[in-house]
Amino acid sequence: MSKFEKVRGMHNASLEEANLWSHVSKFSESLLKSFSYSEIRLPIIEYTDLFKRSVGNETDIVNKEMFTFESKSDKSLTLRPEGTAGCMRASINQGLLDSGPQRLFYSGPMYRYERPQKGRFRQFHQIGVEYLGFNEGAADHELISMILQINQSLGISEYTLKINHLGDADAKESFCKSLVRFLKPNANELHEKDKARLASNPLRILDSKESSTIELLKNAPKYQDFISEESKVFLEDLVSTFKDQCDIQIDQSLVRGLDYYTGIVFETVSKELGSQDAFLGGGRYDNLSNQFGGKDMRSIGFAIGVERIIQLINIDDLSQNIKERLNS
Repeated sequence: MSKFEKVRGMHNASLEEANLWSHVSKFSESLLKSFSYSEIRLPIIEYTDLFKRSVGNETDIVNKEMFTFESKSDKSLTLRPEGTAGCMRASINQGLLDSGPQRLFYSGPMYRYERPQKGRFRQFHQIGVEYLGFNEGAADHELISMILQINQSLGISEYTLKINHLGDADAKESFCKSLVRFLKPNANELHEKDKARLASNPLRILDSKESSTIELLKNAPKYQDFISEESKVFLEDLVSTFKDQCDIQIDQSLVRGLDYYTGIVFETVSKELGSQDAFLGGGRYDNLSNQFGGKDMRSIGFAIGVERIIQLINIDDLSQNIKERLNS
């Protein structure tokens, strides 16, 4: 009798790896609760329109990467590709936002139909943190401070924190129009994948890894020329605040892959992970609540890629701080 193989893109965790996962999960939960975050449990399956409306109908995630299927009642359902949209939907449904700002976290599997490679699976796990109802300013500083504490406590020191500011919706629209005007006459120099993005989602071209596109973008309009002076000052203030605590850099090509982002966006990357080098990422999404029919709720959050964190740490190297927290 032939043996059954695991489904492509799924991951079997070894006993040692599972033990490490347990330590990371317990530590993360303990740390987040110490920052006054409350855990929220979210369903794995959502209506497909939730992600089309929030993530963006023209993004790679919605167009190519979602596991979508029809229910017996002919409803289009999707295995969640990310957690922020579901968290905001649940917060509105449960009336949490009527009680004022919320600090929430969740964890669990996400699903994207991507090409499997080291550090990238079709089922992957995230720990998500959402800071709902807080204006730009102190909340952004607090989140970055917490990210640095998480990395330090897990013994992750060799990384770079990349940040950028996307401005508001008007800034994003003006920049995209300017970028399209620049790129159209040179479209033949773009990689095929980026040519498609030019018509559907030009902002994603900035995140291209193709050498021909990267070369062309050197003379393209710069995002920083389209955001307000206030936004530029805030970006520089973040660098000034944290430059002595980590390697923090402004990266004008950083846009993240989801349409709901406005304002600050960020990623932590490590050379130890290879081509899939980001192990944490997020940003501000001030308009998402309104898109879902909720009240005005300026918000910011991030997600930690558990599989990638596991690649960066070893259970024998866990700091005393983690062990003490786990045993308390």
